[in-house]
Amino acid sequence: MKKLMWLLPLVALIVSCGGEEEEAYMPLAVGNEWTYNVMYQMIYIDTVEVTGTAVTAITRFATLANDEDAYEFVETITWDDTLITPNSIDTSYLLETDEYLLIYDDLADTMPDTSLVLPFVDGNSWTVYADSVDTLIAEVLGQEAVTVPAGTFDDCWVVEYTSLGQTQHNWFARDVGIAKHFMQIVDQNMTFEFTRELTAYDLQ
Repeated sequence: MKKLMWLLPLVALIVSCGGEEEEAYMPLAVGNEWTYNVMYQMIYIDTVEVTGTAVTAITRFATLANDEDAYEFVETITWDDTLITPNSIDTSYLLETDEYLLIYDDLADTMPDTSLVLPFVDGNSWTVYADSVDTLIAEVLGQEAVTVPAGTFDDCWVVEYTSLGQTQHNWFARDVGIAKHFMQIVDQNMTFEFTRELTAYDLQ
C-alpha cells in the first residue's frame, strides 16, 4: 500500500478558489517551511497521549525517474516521549500539473498518489491510490474557517480521505497551505487519533 504524505500527511498543492488561479492553497517553492504542533492519542479504556512538533519543508528540486523535476518535501516529527512514539523523518516528492498534485514516494517511483485534483470543486472526489489491499478515496467537502495556534484562516477547503477503518481531513488555507490535519483509525479494540495544527510558517 502506498502512503499518502502527511496523510500523511502529506502531503501539498497549488489550487484555485473561486476561479482565482493565482491563489495557492499549498504554496510550492524551495525554502518554504511549515511548523505544527502534533498530538497522537490511543483511546481504549484509558487515553494515552503524546505530543510533539512537526516541521515540513520544501528543500530542493530533484529529478524523477521520468525526467520530470519535482519538489523534495521533507517532514521531521520530534515527539516529547520517544519511548512511546519514535521520532521520524519522511521524504517524498511533489509534482504539480495543470490538473493534479502528484506525490512520489521516492525518485524511482513510477506510480504516484493523486493527492489533489485541481482546482478545488465542492463535492469532487477521486481515487488517491488503489491496490490489492486497500483503496483511498478523497472528497472535497466544502469551505469553512479553522482556528489553530498560527491564527484563524477563513474559507479553508476541507478535503476528506477515507479507506478501510481510516478517515483523514486536511484544511487548506489560502496562500498558506495545510492549516490543520486530523486522522482517525478505528480498530476492533482501540481508536487512534493524530492531530496536526499549524503554529508558524515561512514562505519564500
